[in-house]
Amino acid sequence: MSGKQLLVYVTITSLAATAALAIGVLLLGDFRDTEARVLLTTLAISFSGLLALPAAVLLEQGRSTTLAGATIALTAALFAAFEYMLWLADDSESGWKIVGTLAAAAVASTQISAQTTRLRAGDRQSVRAVFYSAVSLVVLITVMVVAAIWEEIDDSGYYRTLAALAVLNVFLVVVQPLLRRLGPTADGAFRVRLATEPGGDEELQLTGRDFADAVARAIRKLEREGRRVTSLERL
Repeated sequence: MSGKQLLVYVTITSLAATAALAIGVLLLGDFRDTEARVLLTTLAISFSGLLALPAAVLLEQGRSTTLAGATIALTAALFAAFEYMLWLADDSESGWKIVGTLAAAAVASTQISAQTTRLRAGDRQSVRAVFYSAVSLVVLITVMVVAAIWEEIDDSGYYRTLAALAVLNVFLVVVQPLLRRLGPTADGAFRVRLATEPGGDEELQLTGRDFADAVARAIRKLEREGRRVTSLERL
């Protein structure tokens, strides 16, 4: 079982537990402090699983491992801080501010990870421009949220601006995959080392919509020439 599959199973299980607890509380009508904390803990597990999922996809793809690690670390720190505050120090104002800061950073990191999983080597410049714009915007939003948390900003104009930026950010996130579908995708370049029979080893520069497409094209071409690919290494 891959890390991504395990994370999905844990998330589904915690969501099921949360639903079961909520149903039990509603039916029994007994919602004391301990039950509330248990319910919030299962919700936190589910939320953490969803936040870490794009990072697991990146690790499975073997891409942007530093970003994936940062996303997982922020998610773990958020979960630990939330649980500490929930069970041991729920009256600490600064503690909840730390939780809010970690939540803002973890959500931003998750968004960037999710968008990175959708990037392709052959993406057009416009798609990449949207990606980098969304990354810059979510970083700005995170800074503004953290500032609001710690400085306790009381300015309606500030929050209207923050809301407007959040809407623009959502638009950019949604439009990134849609923009790719509006026109042809430029081919990307990939360097590989192939071993063929007959022919031996050789290094080639392949082109295609993505790595799989480029390799498929190269293999079909070699097979038409009567050669069989025995191994392939991406350089």
